[in-house]
Amino acid sequence: MRLCVAIVLAGASVALGQADPAGRDGSRAARAREQVAAQPPRGERAEAGALRERLQRRLSDLEQWSDRVRRAIAALDAGATPGEVAAVAEPVGRRDADRAAETPPTAIERERVLAFLRRHVPEMADRIEEMMRREPAAGERILARIERQVREIQAEPDPELREIKIGEARGQWRLAEATRALAQAIRRGDGPERVETAREAVRVLLREQFDLRMRRQDRELSRLERRVGQLRKEREEMLGKRDESIDGRLQQIEQNASAEPESPRRGDRRRPEDEKKPDR
Repeated sequence: MRLCVAIVLAGASVALGQADPAGRDGSRAARAREQVAAQPPRGERAEAGALRERLQRRLSDLEQWSDRVRRAIAALDAGATPGEVAAVAEPVGRRDADRAAETPPTAIERERVLAFLRRHVPEMADRIEEMMRREPAAGERILARIERQVREIQAEPDPELREIKIGEARGQWRLAEATRALAQAIRRGDGPERVETAREAVRVLLREQFDLRMRRQDRELSRLERRVGQLRKEREEMLGKRDESIDGRLQQIEQNASAEPESPRRGDRRRPEDEKKPDR
């Protein structure tokens, strides 16, 4: 009897031993399936990357818009008209930028931008015209984005500041070309002399951009300082006429009070039917 029990137990242990590897394999497979399920699908990862790129572009647009608002306030303080300031302060968010990129510029806008580029950055105008002949859609998109920047520059009421902005825009476009040339020289493994030449071209343009930025800030600061001086002068004049200003305001309040008929208080108002009723 004991032998039978031992045989049965031994058989059971053998069966369990044979089933255990399969159980372990099954648990490992289940864990692998759970890990795969926990990871986002490849399409979702690509979508997350695209979303991050869109958010990054939107952040850049918001920073540009913040700078534009500051310049619009400075223009108002310097005495610019509301119409001029409205042209400078026109909001350009990501949706507006996307719409502008999707909507080709009109013939008048296209010619206006190309005329601006021919005058200030002729090599850029030649490149865009060549692109519009080879790839019209891509050329129109680039032209639409440049058109907003050109419109902003032309709307600047201060001639000196406008010239500085033209220099900044010219430098940005040329810096993009020089940066691309440097990257190509490094990737191709060009000789040290060619790489250094390309690097020096980028360095010169970066130096010019820095100097122009400092000039623009100096100009804006001088305008703000003039405005602050005007406000201080007005304040001193108001302080010198303090009592006169207060007396004049008080006199105006009294005149308005005497010119307006006194309206009855809510509790004193009586209805017409109440006036007909005799008092008891």
